[in-house]
Amino acid sequence: MDIIDQLFTPMGIRTTIRMLPLKRALGYAREGRIDGIMILIKTEERSAYLHYTEPVLTVRGLIWSRADRPGGPVHFERLEDLRHYVMGATLGYSYGQALDELMETMIVNRAASDYLNYKILLTGRIDIFPGNEIVAKGLFKRHPELRGKFHHSDRSFIEWVLHMGISKRSSLVPLIPRINTALEELKSSGKILETVRRFTE
Repeated sequence: MDIIDQLFTPMGIRTTIRMLPLKRALGYAREGRIDGIMILIKTEERSAYLHYTEPVLTVRGLIWSRADRPGGPVHFERLEDLRHYVMGATLGYSYGQALDELMETMIVNRAASDYLNYKILLTGRIDIFPGNEIVAKGLFKRHPELRGKFHHSDRSFIEWVLHMGISKRSSLVPLIPRINTALEELKSSGKILETVRRFTE
């Protein structure tokens, strides 16, 4: 990933990128088997075994539904408006305290990845999926079978502030101040947004 290279190459640190389901990645970070996770939200539970960098970017969480759904996209005024839908979710993810609590009162089917949830959404086994806008657009770009198949709500259910999570067992912990400085430089230069556009457009 370009952002990782731009952060760590100037520090003389060689990196290896592994694509893992989030739940597994969190477990590996807890055990110190990986050094960090590129972007994720802060939660109290994760703070027990992760340090966080300064924010990398902010992204909207949107409610996705099938483009051919009768009645059009699923919109909402209040989160409670979503209660009667069958919702997909990705194992290990937090969707913010308000939606996490609402989901405890809903029918929720959980899958291992966002990609699988969009595939399941196409089958009609779930009605809606609360997806990160950047991740969704990146998936749609990489997987032609998903393109043009979904609509999203006109408002977000959350705006996620995303950080890099560094395992408390990692040798990178002393470098977090340098990582933060490099992140600010990348944001100021527009390189992070440029990377996001390449990933999603």
